[in-house]
Amino acid sequence: MGYRRCMPPSPQPYPVLLILALIFLVLGLKWFFAFEEEVESAEQSMGLVLLATPVVLLLLVKWLSSVNTHRCCRSHCRHC
Repeated sequence: MGYRRCMPPSPQPYPVLLILALIFLVLGLKWFFAFEEEVESAEQSMGLVLLATPVVLLLLVKWLSSVNTHRCCRSHCRHC
């Protein structure tokens, strides 16, 4: 009476997913290593600046503390 055709099962997308995963893995590793090289070159160029900044700040504070900032006329000032 009712004749049904048997359809073959659709293929699973596992090989396609595996290939996409490998492509994303390769591209991700490529991006990671390129980013790591950029960070290392920035660290090398900024290394001297980062090393010199605290020294410059210390010298600046020492110089500012040694400068006589109290400027007033002797006739009007009780501290002089």
